[in-house]
Amino acid sequence: AADKAAKGALAAAAKAEQFTGKVAQVLSVPGAAGSAYATVLLVGTGEGKLAAMDVEKTGSAICSAMSARKITTAVIDAV
Repeated sequence: AADKAAKGALAAAAKAEQFTGKVAQVLSVPGAAGSAYATVLLVGTGEGKLAAMDVEKTGSAICSAMSARKITTAVIDAV
């Protein structure tokens, strides 16, 4: 849904930056023109079912990325 709204820009950025979606991998992408979001964080969750440790790693990666960029609000969406 998010990539469709961004007219494919998120998928294009992920491909250009070799974002594979592995657990806790983070890619920061500027929000598209006209978007309600200044920054979009793509966060990998790996493939298949997440183990408890993977959930913890992913949550930590989200918090660290948001803190580093002084982001205070998050919307979570599947890409």
